[in-house]
Amino acid sequence: MSTPRSKTRSPSDEDEETLDFDEDETTPDVDEDATPLSDETTPPSDEKKAKRSRTPAKAAKVLDPPLDFPTSGFYVIDPASKVEEETLPSYQPSHFYPMRIGEVVGKQFQVVAKLGYDATSTLWLARDLKDETFWMLKVLINTIKTKQDQEGAVYRYLAKVGRRVSDDAKDLLGTLHKSFKVQGPNGYHQVFVTAPAVTLAAVQEARPNSVFERDFAARSLDQLLFALIYLHEEVVVVHGGELCRNEFLQ
Repeated sequence: MSTPRSKTRSPSDEDEETLDFDEDETTPDVDEDATPLSDETTPPSDEKKAKRSRTPAKAAKVLDPPLDFPTSGFYVIDPASKVEEETLPSYQPSHFYPMRIGEVVGKQFQVVAKLGYDATSTLWLARDLKDETFWMLKVLINTIKTKQDQEGAVYRYLAKVGRRVSDDAKDLLGTLHKSFKVQGPNGYHQVFVTAPAVTLAAVQEARPNSVFERDFAARSLDQLLFALIYLHEEVVVVHGGELCRNEFLQ
């Protein structure tokens, strides 16, 4: 189910601005091996030419064709009915990116399912057309410029200091695989690509009467507290969001 609904066209690859994060910059990648076009450029020596001729050319990665999704044969929700993020008090349709199942974003990620939402983002499961792996796309609303900078900075910081911590802690927090911007009908949206995950709130909503088994709730809280302690004590990052809903703790 994809929301908000919009009759605007899906953005093409030309509408997107790819942005890969490294440890120190938030600018697009630059090919450092490219030779600048200048009148003062020194012609390569015969030795360099011979070395280049012995270096095999990198084969271009062929993308898998996108999957075709049906456009009929399923229940269609009444546009007047509010669902998911539309029910939030702060919801504004123009702030969210109108993602569609089957849409390809970031030139290589085809969206196949919706995983969740909150007041400032939507979460999507996507298939990488380069190698058929699956990733989670976190698409931020287009009005939170400060959060885009802060979240990207925290991801880069965790990647830098995370080299000296346990794999268990890194698995709980997740790492940034890639980042890019996608242009919607009302501005740009930052997209973070991470390993697939599902929020506890989404799992809770799928349970009978929205109630977890006691053992599952205890294990989940144990993992949450372990990740929180790691953030606070090992890498000195303060988590400013809600860990879980009050209903979960009751």
